[in-house]
Amino acid sequence: MSAFICSDKHIASVVCAIYPEEQRQVVADEIKKQNIRSVNYRYNERTKVTPCDLTQAVPLRPVDVCSLAHSLEYQCCERPDWTKSKAYQFLLKIVFSAVPIEGGAWSI
Repeated sequence: MSAFICSDKHIASVVCAIYPEEQRQVVADEIKKQNIRSVNYRYNERTKVTPCDLTQAVPLRPVDVCSLAHSLEYQCCERPDWTKSKAYQFLLKIVFSAVPIEGGAWSI
């Protein structure tokens, strides 16, 4: 599968589903920046980074938040420094926050 730059709708919807309003712009911009850096690195391109338009966010089901966050992680992972980035940590929080586990089994 090829890496691609995710839409602002994709990024904003995932971020807005989990993060409080005061953190959303910083988180969305960081994820978008890493997505563009990843694609630029993979395909030797020079796409410029612009702020993520949070007004494009749409409501998502928890399963879609998780799935879309995994998609973002895949689109951002081309650079060797990916797992050390803030965006990586932001996406981990999204994945672990998207589906509540309260009351779920801890061990079997």
